[in-house]
Amino acid sequence: MKKLFLALFLVGMLTSSTAFILHNNINMSSKNKITQPTKNVNDNIQMIYSDADFDKNYNSIEDLSKDADIIIQGVVLKVSYFDYNIETYTKSQVKVTKSYSKNIKEGDILTFTEIGGITTQKNFVKALSKKSAKFSQYVEHATDKPIKRVLCGADVMQPNQQVLLFATKSTILPENPYVPLGAFQGKFLINGTSISRIKNNDEKSIIPLNFNKAVIDQKIQAAIKIK
Repeated sequence: MKKLFLALFLVGMLTSSTAFILHNNINMSSKNKITQPTKNVNDNIQMIYSDADFDKNYNSIEDLSKDADIIIQGVVLKVSYFDYNIETYTKSQVKVTKSYSKNIKEGDILTFTEIGGITTQKNFVKALSKKSAKFSQYVEHATDKPIKRVLCGADVMQPNQQVLLFATKSTILPENPYVPLGAFQGKFLINGTSISRIKNNDEKSIIPLNFNKAVIDQKIQAAIKIK
C-alpha cells in the first residue's frame, strides 16, 4: 500500500498544475516537476520545481531601481522556512552593509522572504489538496520526509552569502517582510568585486546581469537620482 501511495503521489505531482497570485507582480502558473533526490540542504532531498509568469521582467538596473522600495547590500545571517496558504517560503535575516535608501542604514537587520524552500511531503500534499480535492485522499498517507520547492530553478538565499537586493514590502505575507522584486529578479550575489544576478534555469526572458561592483554602484546612484 505504501509503495502504491508513493507511486500515486509522484504521478499526481508530475501531472498537477495550479495558478495563483503570490506577490503583487508574480502570476504563478506552476507545473510541479520532480527530480531525483540530490545532495542539497539535507543528504537526500527531493526537488519540486515550479514555473511562473511574471507581470514584469526586470532586465536592467534602471528598471529595478525605479520600482524598488529599498536597495541594499548585505550579508545573510540565517534562514528558516515556513508554509503559508499553498506555498513554501524562505525567511532570511540580512545585515545591511551598504544602503542606497534613506530609511535604511548600515548595520540594520532586515527580514526578507522568498518563494521556495524546505518543507515536508505532508505539507506539500496538503497544499495540493487546497487546489484540487483529488489530492485530499493522500494527505493521511504522506510522510514528514523533507522536500525542497524551487521557483524557476533559482535558489533561495543561504547563510553567509553576500547579496545585493532590490526589494519591496509584501502586502500579503504575515508581518509584511521585504521581498526581492519579481521573486529572484531583484536578487544578486556579490563575489569580491563582481555582482551577478542569481541564476535561474527556466525563465529565458529574464537575462543574466553581471557587473563590476563599481559599475553597478554608479548605475544605482544615477537611477535613484531621477527616481
